[in-house]
Amino acid sequence: MKKFNKAKAAQKFEIRPIRNFSPLPTWIAGLTNPKILPHTVAYIHTVTADFFGLQFLRKFKLVRIPILNVETPLDKKIPFAPQHLNDYLGFVNFWIRPLAMLIKILRSKNAAPYLAEFFSLLKKSYKSAAQIYRFCMTTTRRPLYKKRTYFVILRALDPHYMCVPSLHIAIVSLCYAFFRDVLQKENFSAEQRELWTREIYEGAIKIAETVLYVKQHSVNCIPAALYMMTRIVPKIFSESDAQKFLSDMFVTRRDIPQDAREEIVNYMKNLFTRFYEEGKNSDEWNAPIKNWMKEYAENSVL
Repeated sequence: MKKFNKAKAAQKFEIRPIRNFSPLPTWIAGLTNPKILPHTVAYIHTVTADFFGLQFLRKFKLVRIPILNVETPLDKKIPFAPQHLNDYLGFVNFWIRPLAMLIKILRSKNAAPYLAEFFSLLKKSYKSAAQIYRFCMTTTRRPLYKKRTYFVILRALDPHYMCVPSLHIAIVSLCYAFFRDVLQKENFSAEQRELWTREIYEGAIKIAETVLYVKQHSVNCIPAALYMMTRIVPKIFSESDAQKFLSDMFVTRRDIPQDAREEIVNYMKNLFTRFYEEGKNSDEWNAPIKNWMKEYAENSVL
């Protein structure tokens, strides 16, 4: 039998957008491949216990973690735009499809280590964020919008107590950094690397903007998440990556005045810098965020 050549398979494969890959192979591999399944199960368990479970325990007052409203006046300068809901709801497929692309091109056997690693990093992201959530939960005021059923369902199923750090932002930045690294390691062509890295990055930025447009997060939530990723996956996501991510937000949007956009982006970059610089002298990565929360709670007028 002819030996499978990963490099040739990657270079010869039809170049098409990642959004055109079916997410189904990822779910099949994640739930059936013995090399991936333990990581998938551990990830699902973490999401269930440390994200959904913890929120509902707080909602029903079975735990007494404080809840802090983290809105700022800057959030009002970003319009509520329910038309972006589909982008928000596409968050899971956003990171599922690149994994399916790897399975399709590299075959399941060769892609398995990457899927196992990615699910492990997802678990690590949720576990890390939960260290903050167990210290203090955070929320924002969401518009009572009933014209779209999904908004009603979202409000019913999501207690909305885990805003800082935003796991949406953590995961999309992880997705970008992880696949940028993989595309280099597996000798994909320059054209493939450029196309797919750009698609993932632009998608990550769009989702980051969308969490603010649909009022699921505050501008405070984003720099905290990016800071977290520089601490838990520093080899693939750097300070400069985080700063660029923030600089590229709302660049193509026309519904936010330029002066407001600059104010919003500068605020987020300054907050990220505060976390990052303070983190250099902290024994625990999450100390800067906890310190900010204490200060924010003391000074909050909301």
